[in-house]
Amino acid sequence: MTARGPAWLCPLVPALFSCLLLAGLLFTAMPLGAQTPAPPMIEHVSMRLFYIYSGTLSGDIAPPASFTGWNTIIGEGDAREAAEDMLVTVRLRGTPESGHFPPVFIEAKNGKGQVVGAREATPDLTDINGRAHVAMMLHGIGCAGRLTITVRMGKAVQKSSVNLDCGE
Repeated sequence: MTARGPAWLCPLVPALFSCLLLAGLLFTAMPLGAQTPAPPMIEHVSMRLFYIYSGTLSGDIAPPASFTGWNTIIGEGDAREAAEDMLVTVRLRGTPESGHFPPVFIEAKNGKGQVVGAREATPDLTDINGRAHVAMMLHGIGCAGRLTITVRMGKAVQKSSVNLDCGE
């Protein structure tokens, strides 16, 4: 053994140093816990009545909200005032890095299975949390019966229904 350490270790020092340097560079370049980002998803479908007299929107009446839609066109049931139209909004969640979503298809059917509204959209921007919204206005749905909204985005499908019945 010399004053600098064991003689056999001296030739290995440059190789060990190079390995440690390379390992350090790899660990600092790759964030810990890096994973593949989650696929975009449909977070929520909301339905809001458009009130005829005030020009305002109701609260979200989509499930899990409890809403009785009886004679909504004259403001009965749980409607605060007369309403024949509805704003449907779909909240999407992706990643802020991606900045876009696959095409989103929204379809509304009345109680007879007739299509009363449809829209296709491809949101290109998200907020800093990866969220975006798509909207569709439905007209003349005050007595639609069971109104079902179906949203499709890639393989994801979400349905939401509310009853808008009329009678005497």
